[in-house]
This record gives sequence, C-alpha cells and structure tokens, in this order.
Amino acid sequence: MRQHPRVPHVHYRELDQGFEVVDTRTGEAAYAADASGIEAFAADHSADPGHGGLGDMVALFAKPIASAMGWDPGCTPCAEKQQTLNLLFPHLYKT
Repeated sequence: MRQHPRVPHVHYRELDQGFEVVDTRTGEAAYAADASGIEAFAADHSADPGHGGLGDMVALFAKPIASAMGWDPGCTPCAEKQQTLNLLFPHLYKT
C-alpha cells in the first residue's frame, strides 16, 4: 500500500478497477473509483478521530454552496484544502 502524501495515516492501493483506501488509525477502509475519491477519503479522515477540524467546518458551508452553483463539491483541490486545514487545526470540535 502507498502512503498518502499529505495525510500519512491514509494508505491506498490500486485494484483492478479503482482503489482501496484505509485509515490506519481507525482501520476504516473504503473503495475509491479514482484519485479524487482518494483525496475525498483523506480529507474526511485528516482530522483526529472523534474531532472535526477547520477544514471540516469550512466544507460544511462550502460544499452546499458549490453544489448550488453547479460545481463539483468533491473536487480534488477542495479536498486538498480541507486536508491542509484539518492537519493545521485538527481539534476544532468534537463529533
């Protein structure tokens, strides 16, 4: 398995079609159809378990706005920003 470049506890491996993605802290695994799915999983798992980070808080507001504007709320650049904010501020609130 390969380690995600920005979220070190997220690992992924290529399957015949898509990817298996795993959070090594929690053991949670998921299927990602493409690279944007890997980024979305990493974004959702970039804060500490049981906590929401700043990136999660921003995404709560930004994703519905992006959808309303006809944009893809799960785009790779958005997920990367969410990851970065969560890694910088991982304990903004408890989930």
